[in-house]
Amino acid sequence: MTGELITKVISAKPGKTVAVFAGIHGNEKAGVMALEKVLKTFQLDAGTAYFVIANPEAVKLNVRFIEKNLNRLFFTSNDGQTTEDERARELMKVLDECDALLDLHGYNGEEDSPFIITDGEGLELASKLDFGYIITGINKAGDGATDCYMTEQKKPGLCLECGSNFHPEKYAALAEKSIYQFLKFYGLVESAPGFDSREQKLFKTGEIAIRQSETFAFDREYQNFDELKSGAVFATDGENKYTAKENEYIIFPRPNQKIGQESFMLVSRINS
Repeated sequence: MTGELITKVISAKPGKTVAVFAGIHGNEKAGVMALEKVLKTFQLDAGTAYFVIANPEAVKLNVRFIEKNLNRLFFTSNDGQTTEDERARELMKVLDECDALLDLHGYNGEEDSPFIITDGEGLELASKLDFGYIITGINKAGDGATDCYMTEQKKPGLCLECGSNFHPEKYAALAEKSIYQFLKFYGLVESAPGFDSREQKLFKTGEIAIRQSETFAFDREYQNFDELKSGAVFATDGENKYTAKENEYIIFPRPNQKIGQESFMLVSRINS
């Protein structure tokens, strides 16, 4: 054990060093459930693996974060003083040792549309996992996330949005399978589920909107990957109106965010 809820497993056989994170956001429980189950039966055949409950206090309280969104704090110049800033600096030291990262998340919504956020080398593994949607380019739109931190170091980082936070028990099995597939892909385990081959829709990141006023509102209720009507106003924020362009879809629609937090993200489809 290294640090709070950081488990390091070392095989006698040399190999890659990887990390599996869960609980970056404390109310995203599918990944936490999967990671805890894997640790009970896991056997490493080669290399080194870190298994991390990233924000243990938030997990304990079942809240997204305590003071700051931990997944916006992974940048080398971070000198913040909150517990989440300190935790980010601790976890960046772990990531600096690693060749690859799998970060397990969930989303607030009832839709059954698990998806992956990754770039670069992460796309090869993403194509082999049981997810129908892949989003690229987020490191160009915003930074501070774990996968962006890895991408900036030219190392693969995959953020898996495993399913609805309202039904974590339904999606824990997908998270667990993905952990084993990740470890198998990098040669750390021999016995693991086979890789998946399924149709996947590929998107690139566009605008990330930050709430500016108390009067932010969508024109209707949205879910992940809802296609927006080109030319139509789909949200207002004070005097600002958001008008959809052709081939734009919405991700992470959050009508109740506080001022200064992310209200939604736009993506566009890049394969047919």
